[in-house]
Amino acid sequence: MKIYIKQKILTLPDKFYVKDINGKNIYSVEAEILSSGKRLHIYNTKSEEVGFLKQKIWSLMPRYEVLINGKKEAEIKRLFNFLKPKYIVEGPDWIVSGDFSSHNYTITQNEKIVVKISKKWMSFSGDSYELDIQDTHYELLALCVVLAIDTDIQM
Repeated sequence: MKIYIKQKILTLPDKFYVKDINGKNIYSVEAEILSSGKRLHIYNTKSEEVGFLKQKIWSLMPRYEVLINGKKEAEIKRLFNFLKPKYIVEGPDWIVSGDFSSHNYTITQNEKIVVKISKKWMSFSGDSYELDIQDTHYELLALCVVLAIDTDIQM
């Protein structure tokens, strides 16, 4: 399954959409403007909050907590590395590797690819990130992990 995040341009309030392969909105993402640390709310097409991402501000290296339907599902940790960022996802035990700044990376579990992330040009939305998710069960969690990494890189 493939979903797309339109490349964000800083807006107030920071809101953008996640689309399916046909360009139909499947999620909306809204950032809290005045909060300590980054916080993102993910809503389904019925405007129900299905995901929440919050940065843990009292940490040496960036960390993000992911809640799916109100339940903590994962924590994304940026590991200390001089050369380039490195991330792990505790909970599902995912490893994230690749070129984050160009949005070409993979998320794996037990050496099997869970998600491939790449920058794409799509006619319906201009510059977008494509998430090629191998198991639809992980769609929302994968989206949250990618949003956390994107948020961390932009800081």
